[in-house]
Amino acid sequence: MNPTSQSFQQEAEKKFPSTSDFHFPGMDHTPETANQNNVETLSSNCLELVAKDQMAPKLKFILSNGNRYTFPYAYIVRIEYDVQGVLSVFTSEKEIAIYGQGLDFVEDRLYDNQVKWIKEVKQNLNINQSKILVKSIEIKDR
Repeated sequence: MNPTSQSFQQEAEKKFPSTSDFHFPGMDHTPETANQNNVETLSSNCLELVAKDQMAPKLKFILSNGNRYTFPYAYIVRIEYDVQGVLSVFTSEKEIAIYGQGLDFVEDRLYDNQVKWIKEVKQNLNINQSKILVKSIEIKDR
């Protein structure tokens, strides 16, 4: 590598940090939580986020019985978080109530269109070690 290209690379590294320089509050940065597609996945399997600099086009809700509901982010008209552990997402046609813990983090990521999917946990999952837990999801017509 010639001196000119080496100094250019050093300048670029200063201006453009690597993805390891970004921090996702509330998420553990371990090999188990990151995959090769630059997507952060929580170890509790309740939630998947896109990278901090990306936006998800759609939001999927996965219920423990296997039913799935997907909505474009453009259909979300309001998001409400209740400190009692309820996160409500209102679309043009549905009201989705999410019950659990650590949902304030989820609300922040929904606001930035960074959540790809939210999954209701099964009853036999060990929930004591999860920072974010989705105990149940209820979807009803508005």
